Amino acid sequence: MGKSVSRWMLVVAVLAALLLPACQSGGQSIVRVYVSLPLQSPSPNTTGMGKSIQRGIERAFEEVGHQVKSMDGRSVQILLAVKDDGNAVGQWEREKEEKNAREAAADPQAVAYLGPYNSGAAMVSIPILNRAGVLQISPSATWPGLTKPGFAQGEPGIFYPTGKRTFFRVVPTDEKQGPAAALWARSLGLRTFYILDDGEAYGVGVASLFSNYAQQIGLFQVGRQTIDKTATDYRTVLEAVKEFDPDLIYFGGTVANGAPRLLQQLREMGIEAAVMGADALVDQSLIEMAGAAADGVYATFIGVPPDRLTTDEGKKFYADYKALHGEEPGAFSQYGYDAGRAIIAAIGQARTVDREGVLAGLQTVSSLKGTTGTYVFDRAGDTSLGSVSAMVVENGAFKFVERLNVPQQ
Repeated sequence: MGKSVSRWMLVVAVLAALLLPACQSGGQSIVRVYVSLPLQSPSPNTTGMGKSIQRGIERAFEEVGHQVKSMDGRSVQILLAVKDDGNAVGQWEREKEEKNAREAAADPQAVAYLGPYNSGAAMVSIPILNRAGVLQISPSATWPGLTKPGFAQGEPGIFYPTGKRTFFRVVPTDEKQGPAAALWARSLGLRTFYILDDGEAYGVGVASLFSNYAQQIGLFQVGRQTIDKTATDYRTVLEAVKEFDPDLIYFGGTVANGAPRLLQQLREMGIEAAVMGADALVDQSLIEMAGAAADGVYATFIGVPPDRLTTDEGKKFYADYKALHGEEPGAFSQYGYDAGRAIIAAIGQARTVDREGVLAGLQTVSSLKGTTGTYVFDRAGDTSLGSVSAMVVENGAFKFVERLNVPQQ
């Protein structure tokens, strides 16, 4: 056989291998699961939210030795490709999330994508992965419009160009969190409120859901502004807040988007209003960066925090995380673990070890044991779980207060 023919056959063999949806070695298949999260922390002295979620994801796969058997009896090796979609202070960036999603879509071994953390980032990656037929599970993106109609024009259809749902999430949505926070504010005797948000999908969305329900139940909004999330001085914004002297400032946004500096300056200016936010504030980096200004901050949290988990899966995860990393788990770390376990279950139910088979596999899982309870995904891709916790900063840490009433919408 001539050298040119041999080379041609080698090229053909290599191309054929690359086009396989999952590499096969003997009786084993190899697949890849992408992870996309902001992996840096706003504070250099704390583990960032994204990093703690990554640890939760990795723990799920470590428990099964990165191996699972598919429905056809084939042993499937699962490789993780961890990608950072954030900058040096943990703010997600559109270009990076898009790059990560496109890389996964182009990878013939990729069967699933875990992430992103932010709802705005999810709006970028969902359509890309949907076109490619890649199963996507977020541990933390809570904007309802990603899966539910009636929240923003064109949503959620604009995210699913194929018309088929490929995005799922293991956390309840802000549809529950915003109204629960409003009821909590009223129970605390807070009657007037001023809204600040960071201009992102999550921050604007959860603040609006809080505001709308709060006004329905008799609270009064005195003002609203969107802050510059990259600013270092918010005194001009806060002068307007101070003029109205509200009982409560509700902040819709993340720690990376100005929350610590905002807290510091409002206290420096003598503004005594209570401060409340949503689950993205339940992060030790807020306290590390804001210092004493974080004392007394209220925040809602989807589900229950790691130290309050009561299921066998939850208690084991909490103990393992502390033993492995020598610190408290980040607030969303257990949802990274749950998302990883959901992917493992999907691969285990796959009749074919490829994207289509893994997506179909998840849809045939009858129920999943999560850290906060047993759940299923509905037709939209949302979890059947729906509790919300009340948290407050005391003695340098977020403390659980109680489970909140979640009004039926």
